[in-house]
Amino acid sequence: MDQAWFEMADIRRRGLSNAVWIPLRASHQIQRIGKYGYVGFRDEFFGVGSLAVPVDKKADALQLGWSSVGISHNHAGYVDDDGKYFPSDVYESRGGSFSGLHLVLDQRAVGNEPSEWHLHQDFVTTLGLKREGDSWLRPEEDYIEVARLVRTASGSKARLEVRASHLRDYICARGMGLVVTSYRERSEVVPDASHISWPADRVEDKTEFDRWVGGKMAIHEGGREHGGADGPPCGCPKKRGSVGE
Repeated sequence: MDQAWFEMADIRRRGLSNAVWIPLRASHQIQRIGKYGYVGFRDEFFGVGSLAVPVDKKADALQLGWSSVGISHNHAGYVDDDGKYFPSDVYESRGGSFSGLHLVLDQRAVGNEPSEWHLHQDFVTTLGLKREGDSWLRPEEDYIEVARLVRTASGSKARLEVRASHLRDYICARGMGLVVTSYRERSEVVPDASHISWPADRVEDKTEFDRWVGGKMAIHEGGREHGGADGPPCGCPKKRGSVGE
């Protein structure tokens, strides 16, 4: 792929302020071709996490990142060391400076079963939604689709998104705003990465709410870094380009 594919300029320019649909949670393996560590491998992943927070806690909430609001956490009620119970839909910040609300709950799976994503029941009942398959419809508005679970071709969950107009009305009524964090990675293994003209093997670009990292390195077949101590004494070095958040 060309350099622009890795740099994601078109994606980074997009904002949610004018979006019709707002993703509340996503774990989407957009493509995965070939075997990692071998020429021809290509991978693209997109993830989203979200949290509704009180408007008066905006400054604190904007300090949250992917590790706090991303998809590495599932949701279940718990009791803290002081014996206080926290419901599954509540996010408690470190230090307890504020509490947030998970509008999508990820119920952890048992064994090999897939996890379940639940749209918050207060959102569903307040807007009078009716679920049909992977769509939540609003009968009072001629059955307009207000929320939807988008799946991959194989049937796995990709993202759960909500119509922006209805989401804004709901969180505004609750005196809240929405924090959305996202992560996208693109990587490829090629025999020659000379078409990537970054001035160094690792480059980074940051804005107020966005960080992009690009890198390239030589690897041995199988994925070990070329020249590393655990690499074979000889082998064909490959190039791998990847980007991050």
